[in-house]
Amino acid sequence: MAKKKFEMEWSDEELRCVFNAVVVSNSSIAQRYPGGLSAFVEVCPYTYCNEKILTYSSMGGEPNRNRPDQALR
Repeated sequence: MAKKKFEMEWSDEELRCVFNAVVVSNSSIAQRYPGGLSAFVEVCPYTYCNEKILTYSSMGGEPNRNRPDQALR
């Protein structure tokens, strides 16, 4: 069986590392998210909560739009 070569096209855009954090009250999620707090935690694995608040954090890359030559098109 032939091995498939992994190829990826790279954009000319410069990437930057982005950190996102959201803090929400548990009661808001329980009232508004279908299935409540436990359902939200199941689909968002990087959540942490105590009896009052929930935090969600993520990290990823995105194009660096702050450079003049990379302005929104």
